[in-house]
Amino acid sequence: MAPRYEPVESWERRPGAATAPLGGYRRREPENTLLHQVVRGRLEPFLASVRERSATGRGLPSHVERDLRAYLDCGILGRGFARIRCPDCGFERLVAFSCKARSCPSCNARRMEDAAEHLVHDVFPRVPVRQ
Repeated sequence: MAPRYEPVESWERRPGAATAPLGGYRRREPENTLLHQVVRGRLEPFLASVRERSATGRGLPSHVERDLRAYLDCGILGRGFARIRCPDCGFERLVAFSCKARSCPSCNARRMEDAAEHLVHDVFPRVPVRQ
């Protein structure tokens, strides 16, 4: 018995998004950005310095330290990825996992875009709106 698949339209966020061409997608290569290089090179000395200076010896809150460490893994293929394959032509692409941390500029931009889309499509009435 062949497996049953749900229609693509039932799980995609915007109708037609899964079947749309990928266009000019290019991996963002965060490891080449200045911010990533600075955080990668100075994170451990920074955390040690904060631990020394704090009265309790704890340093930063654990969620901040966790976000900074997750940022270093965000968008790096070696830290995990999904393989996206076109069922028609067989074209494949690797998409690196994101960290979804609050300190990551890329993940914050995505979160901001999703919130704006939700407001425009689901919250605001279908009338002209000004800021």
